[in-house]
Amino acid sequence: MKADKGFTLLEVLIAITLFGLMLGLVFSTLHMAARAWEAGEPRASALSGRMVVERFFRNQLASAQSWSGDRDRMPIEGNSDSISFTAFLPFQAGLRGPQRMTVALKDDVLEVQVTPVWREMSSAGSGTPPLVLLDHVQAVQFRYYSDESWHDSWEKKDLPGLVSISLETQGGVVWPPLTIALRHGKGQSGASFGSVPVDFR
Repeated sequence: MKADKGFTLLEVLIAITLFGLMLGLVFSTLHMAARAWEAGEPRASALSGRMVVERFFRNQLASAQSWSGDRDRMPIEGNSDSISFTAFLPFQAGLRGPQRMTVALKDDVLEVQVTPVWREMSSAGSGTPPLVLLDHVQAVQFRYYSDESWHDSWEKKDLPGLVSISLETQGGVVWPPLTIALRHGKGQSGASFGSVPVDFR
C-alpha cells in the first residue's frame, strides 16, 4: 500500500503567507473601525449636549412668564453671561408651582439653578444643587431682542421678544446662535438657529 503524500515545503510556505495576509487585512479593518469610532464619539457627544441645551431653552425659557403671586419680580433678568427667569417645570419633574431658573457659566460648566419661587420669597434658599446643562464650555453669551434691536442685558418688567444664546466650547468651537422666541413675549413661539451678532471678547 502506498503511503499518503504530505505537503511540500513550498505549499506550507504559500499557506502561511496567505494566512498572514488574511490576518493583516482583518487587523487593518479592525484598526480603521476603532479609529472611526473614536472620531465619531466626540461628535456624537457634542450633538447630544447640543440637543440637551436646545431642549431646555426651547421648553423652559420659551415659556418664561410673570407670576401673579410675585409681581415685583421681573419675569426675566439677565446680562451677557447669565440669565434668570420664572417658568413652570413639566409635571414629571415633581416640582409644582413657578420656578426661578438661573443659567450661568461656572468653571467651564453651564449650569442651571432651579429654585421654587416661594423659597426665594421666604429666603429659604434653593435647597437643591445646580443641574449641569453642558460641560467643557469656554464662553456663553445671552442677548435680548426688543424694539427692533439686540441688547446685552435685560432689566424690564416686560418680556423681550427673543433671547439669543451663543456658546463656545473647548477647542474654540463656536455654536450657531440659538434664538428662542418667548411665547408670552412679542416674538413667535419656537426656536431657531439664526444670524445674531456674537462677540466673546
